[in-house]
Amino acid sequence: MSVLVRYQEVGMTRQQYDDVGTRLEQGEFPPEGLEMHVLLGTEGSLRVSEIWASEAQQRAFNDDTLMPILNEVGVRLSGPAEIIQVHELAQF
Repeated sequence: MSVLVRYQEVGMTRQQYDDVGTRLEQGEFPPEGLEMHVLLGTEGSLRVSEIWASEAQQRAFNDDTLMPILNEVGVRLSGPAEIIQVHELAQF
């Protein structure tokens, strides 16, 4: 079952977001299981939410790939990502 992941970034800028994206694209990207990615908010308080095919795939990507890159770029998190079960996903 798919999950919605809401990351808890603190004060993220567009430059930091772009730097993370550049580093992620140097590896295997998009990672297996990532179904949708959304950037929202305003400069200095940007947030990311994603839809993943499974929580296990998201956690593996988070632990092995994403967190080290966020640390390199200086993106701080206020806590762990919020993970919510998705009951229906429709694209129009």
